[in-house]
Amino acid sequence: MKLLLKTNCSEEQISYLASVFEATPVSLVQRKDGVYLRSTEIVEDEFDRGNSELISESWEYARQFIARVNGAAIIENESWTPLSLENMKFVSPDGSEEWFPITGSADLGLVRKESMSAKNLLRLADESVHVAKALRLQCQEMDWVNLYRLLEVVREDVGGEDQIEDNGWAKEDEIESFTATANNSSVIGDEARHGQIDGSGQPSKTMTLREARPWIKSIVFQWLEAKVASI
Repeated sequence: MKLLLKTNCSEEQISYLASVFEATPVSLVQRKDGVYLRSTEIVEDEFDRGNSELISESWEYARQFIARVNGAAIIENESWTPLSLENMKFVSPDGSEEWFPITGSADLGLVRKESMSAKNLLRLADESVHVAKALRLQCQEMDWVNLYRLLEVVREDVGGEDQIEDNGWAKEDEIESFTATANNSSVIGDEARHGQIDGSGQPSKTMTLREARPWIKSIVFQWLEAKVASI
C-alpha cells in the first residue's frame, strides 16, 4: 500500500531529496499544502486499518524512516535541517486518499485539576530545578531517551524508584520492563539509550513505545500533582 508522508521539507531541500531518492521506492511529491514523501515500504498491501497496534507500529516505522533520511543527509551535509513527520495519508488502489489514523498517539486519560495550572507549574519551576527540567523535556520528542530522562528526573527528586513505587505512581515490574526495554538495542534498535549491540540479552518483559509514553506521563503528572499540593 502506498503512503504519503507529510514533512516539513523546505524549498531548499526539495532538489536535494529528489536526487537522494533516485532509484529507490521513495519519491518526492509537492502539493499546495506541503511536501510529501511517497513510499510503498511502510505498510503491506493487506494492511488492516482497524488494527490499532499495526497503526501504531506504522507510525513508528515512518518516523524511523524519516530519521534514517536525516542521518544520511547530516553525514553528507552537517548543516542539514532535519525533516520531521507531520502526518500520513493512505493511497488506495483507485487513487483516492485518506488521512492515516493517529491511534498511535495515546491519550493520558487523566483528569487535570485546577491546581495543575501552567501558572502554578511555572511558580513551582522557579523553586525546583527538577520541575523546571521536566517542563523543558515536555517540549522534546517523546522517544525512549527523553522518556527515560523524565523518569530519572522524578526518581532523583523523590529519592529513588522505591519511593515512586511507595507513592503508588508505578509498579516495580513496570519500571523494570521500561528500563530494560529503553536500554536494550536488541529490543528497540537504534532508539535505545545504550549503543551496545551484542551481549545485552533479551529481557523477560518489555514495553512498547506506545505503552511507555502514557505510562511515563502518568508518573510525571502524579509527581507534579504532589509537588503542587505541597506549595
